[in-house]
This record gives sequence, C-alpha cells and structure tokens, in this order.
Amino acid sequence: MALVTCPDCSNQYDEHANHCPNCGHPNPLKQPGGGGPGRFEAPRPGDPLRPGVGGQQAGGQSYGPGGGPGYTAGGPGMGAGGAGYGGPRPEVSNYLVFAIFLTLCCCPPFAIPALINAARVDARRDLGDIEGAMAASREARKWCFIALGVGLGWVLLMMLFQGAMIAMMGPLMEQQGMTPPPGGM
Repeated sequence: MALVTCPDCSNQYDEHANHCPNCGHPNPLKQPGGGGPGRFEAPRPGDPLRPGVGGQQAGGQSYGPGGGPGYTAGGPGMGAGGAGYGGPRPEVSNYLVFAIFLTLCCCPPFAIPALINAARVDARRDLGDIEGAMAASREARKWCFIALGVGLGWVLLMMLFQGAMIAMMGPLMEQQGMTPPPGGM
C-alpha cells in the first residue's frame, strides 16, 4: 500500500482514497491527467475554477474540512478577496485585548458579547469569510464601547452617590454632637 502526501495539510493517506480524510483535498492520483504527485498542479490566485483541480471536486462542489462543502477553490485563505495560498490576509481588527480588559476590569455583562465577537474575527478571516470577519469586528467594537460607557457611567454614579452620602453625614454628625473628622466632611 503506497501513501500519498496531501499538498494542503501534509497528511499521508492511501493512494486509492479519492480525497484526503483530514482536509478533503482531492487525491492528485485520482484526478484527470494525474499520474503521480509530481504532476498535481496546485491552484494559483486568479486561476478559474476547474473541476477536480484547485479545491473543487468533480461535479463542481468545493471541498472543506472533513470533505464537506465550505471552502472556495484555493482552500483556506482564498475567499472573496482571492488571496490564495500564502497570499496576504487582510488585516481586520479583532479588539480582543480591549474586550478582555473590559471583561476583567469594567463591565463584564456587556463585555462578554464583545469578547465572543472578538474571538470570531480571526476564525472567520482564516476561513476566507472577510465580510463575516468585518461584521464580527464591528460588533466587537460596538460592545466594547457599550461596556466602557456603562462601566464609566456606573463609576461616576457611585462617586456621586458617595459624595451625597458624605455631604449628608456632616450635618447629622453635628446634630448628634459628634465632631466631623479633621479632613472635613
């Protein structure tokens, strides 16, 4: 039994298998004109979709993790932008550090949605879903600023409340015959 090395994930599998069991990439030996691993032609950015080559199975269905549909031709990283193998991924801010800081220090109930959306940004970008990554980034940013605003508003409200309590304590202490502390109340 000879093994074939997958050009996408470097997994080794049986030469008689139609697809890589790890990533679903078509077996180059089973492709039309495929006589061996050296004859497999990997897709390049800008190549048109061809059945059996470049991430498409015969019949036009694209392969994804586990052999199911999901990725467009070119595999991970080649989505709407068409960056392809080794191409530059567009930078999309994930606001993850800001969301973690707000979750720990400011207002966790509103920072948790920011944290969830921030975690989705890189995963969606890596799958080639640039639009989804940008939408998750906008949601993370929105929830970060909501959490910051609510947290700062809460701190300001508590400071006003404590100031009012201190202002009310001075006359009560004088009425009771107690002297306020030297710092003044």
